[in-house]
Amino acid sequence: MIMMIIIVVVVVVVVVVVVVVVITIILIINVVAVVVVIIVVVVVVVVVIVVIGVIVFVIGAAISSSNAEESVIPKSCLRALCDLGLWWETCFSVGEDIRAQFKAWHSQCGDLFSIYFGSTLVVVVNGFKTNKEIFVNKAAVTSDRPGMYMNESIGMGETGIVFASGAIWKELRMVTHQILREFGMGTNILAERIQEEVDCYVNKLAESNGKPVDPQHFTSVSVANIICSIIIGRRFSYDDPQFKSTVDSLNKVSECARGAGAINFLPFLKYLPGDMFKAKAIKVNWVSVKKVLSEFVSEIDKKGAIAKKNGECSNYILSYRNKQQEKMEAGKPTYLDDDNLLKNIIDLFAAGTETVSISIVWCLLFILYTPQVQTKIHEELDREVGQERKVTMEDQARLPYLNAVIKETQRLSNVVPFSVMHKTSEDISIGDFVIPKGTALIPNLDSVLHDPEIWGSDADKFNPERFLDKDGALIHREEFIPFSIGPRICVGEAFAKMELFLFLSSMFQRLKFVATDPANLPSLKANIGFTTVPTPYEILCVDRLLKLEYRTRTTQEVRGSKLLDSCDFAPYWLDYDDDGDEDDNDNDDDDDDDDDDDDDDDDDDDDDDDDDDDDDDDDDDDDDDDDDDDDDDDDDDDDDDASLTLECLQANENQNQNDDDGDNDDDDDE
Repeated sequence: MIMMIIIVVVVVVVVVVVVVVVITIILIINVVAVVVVIIVVVVVVVVVIVVIGVIVFVIGAAISSSNAEESVIPKSCLRALCDLGLWWETCFSVGEDIRAQFKAWHSQCGDLFSIYFGSTLVVVVNGFKTNKEIFVNKAAVTSDRPGMYMNESIGMGETGIVFASGAIWKELRMVTHQILREFGMGTNILAERIQEEVDCYVNKLAESNGKPVDPQHFTSVSVANIICSIIIGRRFSYDDPQFKSTVDSLNKVSECARGAGAINFLPFLKYLPGDMFKAKAIKVNWVSVKKVLSEFVSEIDKKGAIAKKNGECSNYILSYRNKQQEKMEAGKPTYLDDDNLLKNIIDLFAAGTETVSISIVWCLLFILYTPQVQTKIHEELDREVGQERKVTMEDQARLPYLNAVIKETQRLSNVVPFSVMHKTSEDISIGDFVIPKGTALIPNLDSVLHDPEIWGSDADKFNPERFLDKDGALIHREEFIPFSIGPRICVGEAFAKMELFLFLSSMFQRLKFVATDPANLPSLKANIGFTTVPTPYEILCVDRLLKLEYRTRTTQEVRGSKLLDSCDFAPYWLDYDDDGDEDDNDNDDDDDDDDDDDDDDDDDDDDDDDDDDDDDDDDDDDDDDDDDDDDDDDDDDDDDDASLTLECLQANENQNQNDDDGDNDDDDDE
């Protein structure tokens, strides 16, 4: 190591001498060239320093591995890693999705293998039993957090409920749990707050009127609003500029974090020109979020005296202040200071917003690929709850299939695949291995939630039935750990479960979700960072209440309701038989010629989609949501105009009934 330091010093001195000599010569020859040369020299020096730094870290890692190989992991499973997107073994073998490389090494090395991020020893923990052994049975010495450069650079440090360790973390976690319980965690008190926002969210989707919607944007804003209602005691309009800016900044922080991992372990990379590791972008957006949240705290602090006098404690900030004051008045030492309050709020916003909203977006994406699952959800909700009232937490036990869908979504999407790093506070023994004190630990939840030995050979498929027994009852699996495991499990787990149930149950009760282009479904490719985010996509939201209203009331009554104030989407989603029942034959084959005459009377508007040469063969069962009236050039004009209102739809259906005496050739003129 001393020799390496000497080499580095010599190289730096040589570079400096060369630079000075070159600049002196150019000053004598041409003054104009000085500026250009200085820029070039600075860039060269920076690059040389970075290269030397990388060499030092990699060689240091190799030396450390040779010293640690007997005490940590077998030599065959030791790897030095320079976290520049380049793996020590095969340089470019990892690519964008680190999960694939971890899976390969897990298969090769077993449940424990070590890598080096720069000069930092990291042990990746795989498999359910090993994760449980380390993070539950040995939690007393594996619950600390390693220091991260990015946390320090944005002013977070090792504080706040997510990144704190030891006594600070224990007190902050205890206080946060107390406050959430006071707000009614797991009860209808908190559920009512969530439901208020859910209603606004579902109405917003329903108002899309058949136009494509980006679910990721709407969902993240809505979930963030719920966090706002708890932390500051009020919700915001979706169009509020300050609120939108804050949510956008949080999303940008998460997006930029996908490329910022290298900075945490090789901080000298910040001196590279530009912002190739997104550290500057993270800092700018984080400062923006921190500024807004600081203003919220100041605003509530000003009103705190009045609220306390009236016995009110309507938000997290006031509750935190009360507990802070109680400790101070009792003369007890406490970490409940202003700094930790702000960092706790940021942690709750960041963790509570993204994980839930991403899970919902993944669920909708999986539903597009498995429409039969959505049909079963609708049937269960209609049977157990109906449309006459809202879904409540009391309904959860009566909706096993929906709960299975939620669990399967969390399992397959695995939104936080590696949880948050832990750190050992003492040496620990796991089987034949010893993991030294100060080692960073990565809980590889992907190795548990996608393990075929636990979930079956189809572990990479979306199959909610894996969480149901033969009688349709919900199965609770110990290996289901999307919120991690042990004392460091997500503090908002119970809250997130309530949100997911109330959001998805209300969404499916009111809406049907359809692909914008059924022949070209959105990609299932994920963007991997701290979270697993689906590739952005759009979706169509169909208001199921319109079908109910149309089936049970006259056109005039329906038109007079608020439900149709802004509804003008084409009714190719509203497929009814003459007796008022929904036509569920969406997936029938086109070769059922015997049913042509019957279906001509039943179908309102889908016959227009047939090609000129296939009118008699395909018009019977092409009721699929896929067959949009806009796709054909020959017969669309009359149909598009006729499909704008339910009143026109009623007139069309009456006309079809008058034609039942044998004239079935006018279907295209409906």
